[in-house]
Amino acid sequence: MPARLTPEALQHLAALASLELDPHEEDDFARQLGDILGYVDALRLVDATGVAPMSHAGLGAGRERDDTVQPSLPRDPIVAAAPDGDEATGLLRVPRVIG
Repeated sequence: MPARLTPEALQHLAALASLELDPHEEDDFARQLGDILGYVDALRLVDATGVAPMSHAGLGAGRERDDTVQPSLPRDPIVAAAPDGDEATGLLRVPRVIG
């Protein structure tokens, strides 16, 4: 069982991540982070002698598949379901992200 994070360590991590946690969330996050740290400790025990280091995860057949035309999603139901879709033009309004 992984060691439980101290409340002070959890508050410090939450401040670094700009999170405001209520007491119920603190318990959940402490348990979840403890589980993650326990998993990382378990990975340290794995003998990786002779295993070549990777520069990227997931390199393989999926990256080199043929670039073929695929049917897209139907526009009308997507525009109708969008919070600010214009069915007349088929366009979606999105919030401005650049000043």
